[in-house]
Amino acid sequence: MKPKWKFVMAMWEQRIIWLMFILGAGLSILGINYFARKYNPKELVEFGSVGWSVFYEDFPYYWLAGAVIFWILAIKIWLNLGNNYRVALKKVIIVGALTLITIIALVLFLG
Repeated sequence: MKPKWKFVMAMWEQRIIWLMFILGAGLSILGINYFARKYNPKELVEFGSVGWSVFYEDFPYYWLAGAVIFWILAIKIWLNLGNNYRVALKKVIIVGALTLITIIALVLFLG
């Protein structure tokens, strides 16, 4: 038999990994927000097609891909946390989307 502390440690390991993925997604969103503030799309419109080509060339696609991947992994880990085997995938996705929208709103309005 395994001692209880091993199960408790495994549960906390999963929660810490889940939190790291959430923080990774938040940092990726902050990186995209920094880019949007540095390259203001309103100013780039004045330069026409050259401004938009600069925007598309310099856009942080890796940050966007990182945010999506971190978020998907966070939802996948959340499905396996604790007693969440009883939680439907639809509810986890809805709550995950609402949390993501909240993080984006906080970054855009407070950052």
